[in-house]
Amino acid sequence: MKTKIALLCIALPVISGFFACSDSTIYDPGYSLDIVYPAIDRYPAWSPDGSRIIFGHLHVTDIGEEGAYQFDHDRTGLWIVNADGTGARLLLKARYPSQGEWSHDGKRIAASVFPDIWAFEISGNLIELGSLKQLTSKGKNFSPSWSPDGIWIAYNTTAAGRLHDINRMRWDGKDKRLIRIGGIYPHWSPVDDRITFEWWQTHGGSEVYITYVEGLDYTQITSMPNCAMFPKFSPDGSRIAFISDWAVWIVDADGSNLTLVTEGVVGEGLAWSPDGTYIVFSKEDTENLYNNGTLWITDVRGSSLRQLTLPTR
Repeated sequence: MKTKIALLCIALPVISGFFACSDSTIYDPGYSLDIVYPAIDRYPAWSPDGSRIIFGHLHVTDIGEEGAYQFDHDRTGLWIVNADGTGARLLLKARYPSQGEWSHDGKRIAASVFPDIWAFEISGNLIELGSLKQLTSKGKNFSPSWSPDGIWIAYNTTAAGRLHDINRMRWDGKDKRLIRIGGIYPHWSPVDDRITFEWWQTHGGSEVYITYVEGLDYTQITSMPNCAMFPKFSPDGSRIAFISDWAVWIVDADGSNLTLVTEGVVGEGLAWSPDGTYIVFSKEDTENLYNNGTLWITDVRGSSLRQLTLPTR
């Protein structure tokens, strides 16, 4: 579920790394066909110790007719919650719901705070004071993903004037290099130099691919009737979870054993638990729009389901 957001404020970075905006913004699409209501929570990422999940949060305060809605900037950005659903709090305020990912040692988080990527150290559910560092400054940059050794971050960028290059840079923002031209939402394998990504085809759909860090070769993994999006390697690198046709799917990294996990999904990212037995994703709710796109957790068989984050009101 993709949603346009009209912003009526200016982002002002301050010492804390948060952003000062007006209290709320109203978005009105101005038409009545193909109404798409906003996902409240999206882009989840599980901590390596399994105890916490970070996610992008759009704090919707009012939903009107024909898709119009209002949201609170002061409560929108990158959030964190305990894996049992307790302790949800804002980590980093941003104009848009942020995408973030933990380093594999659990000590750092890289996050997109549009239009750049930032990194910081984290202690418990708090950012370490003074650790926030801006890693990019040119073009639009998003979807950071750490290498297994914590030295590199793969990410999307338009810095070269092209849409959706996949680059890598060191964890401090230095030594930026092109991995490949084309492809979005890269995810670095937790165990080796493979990167999975979503690539749009000439027929208008997207599929899941795998390349290596040098980006010389790539392999198509899925052939879905509708778009295959937001791929993520399992913790052992043997499988890939992705979203297609409003459902979560799992496929082996060689393209075999395609399995449906659960349906009724909002297509805005997912994440594996560190032990590879659960997946967190954003779930659709057409009955209560204030609960639409909250985070839910299922086992990989789709046989259990529990709500993680709560409605905005």
